Amino acid sequence: MVLTCKYANKYCPNERALKRDGTLHTLCEVHRQRTNSTQRQYWDKRAKHARMERRQRALERQLEPPTCILDMLLYDDDDESFEPIRDPTEYRAWSNSECIMLGTLLL
Repeated sequence: MVLTCKYANKYCPNERALKRDGTLHTLCEVHRQRTNSTQRQYWDKRAKHARMERRQRALERQLEPPTCILDMLLYDDDDESFEPIRDPTEYRAWSNSECIMLGTLLL
């Protein structure tokens, strides 16, 4: 078993660091600290970038008018297609029995 650091860029004569469970890490303590520091910088950079993107999306959502207001602005009052269609048979007079039935229901 190799007890020296397995740092990839150049030979390192330092002994490998011990894990909490007693097994060996791949790197020595010096290279582990450097690697962890670099990794933390990378994570911080990614987190900062993600925060900026979330803020940008939130700002864009605040600046966009709601869809219902857009629909109201785009609605044309002069459009004849929204007028009801009149049916001549729609307004027939009620029969005497229908009037009596309605009267009993409402009283």
